[in-house]
Amino acid sequence: MRLAEDTIIVRVDGQEIILRPTLRAAYRLERQFGGFAALLRQLLDGSLAAMAAIIREAASEPSALPEFLESVERLPMRTGFDSLRASLMSFVCVLAGIEPDQPGDNDASAGMTANEFHNRLFRIGTGWLGWTPEVTWNATISEIRVAYEGRLEMLKAIFGDGKPQVETIPEEAGIAALKVMAATGQNKAA
Repeated sequence: MRLAEDTIIVRVDGQEIILRPTLRAAYRLERQFGGFAALLRQLLDGSLAAMAAIIREAASEPSALPEFLESVERLPMRTGFDSLRASLMSFVCVLAGIEPDQPGDNDASAGMTANEFHNRLFRIGTGWLGWTPEVTWNATISEIRVAYEGRLEMLKAIFGDGKPQVETIPEEAGIAALKVMAATGQNKAA
């Protein structure tokens, strides 16, 4: 999980814009572009509108958008867009729940549409975790997943995990029991 690394910082003309991949940003961008694949295609094509939409939805300070647009106009075509586009594409992958360095984490959304995945995360946040809708919308996918895993661990600790429990005797108790059996003659075959 990329819990501590969820935010992505993009630098444009000396300005830093902090992007946070919240459930709200993921939900809105996926709907606005008709899917993450379409959004990624637009980024590959260098769409300024797609870049602006991502920053509008995910920037920690929405007022950074006008400065971003002005600075992009001043950039030479090749030098500024390549690193910005790569950062934004990585960001979109995080919004989609895809974390290339953690392939096992991506299985949770397998076979689901993005809409189903986002609805499931919202249900987990508001239902299982008891968060308010606002807290859930502002949480990242990784935060929701980790909190959910923590809730499951807590429930397993309280109620068990449904697997039969095997009684084990601590080693010291086993040795003491054998000594008692030997002393009383209970270790002889019948």
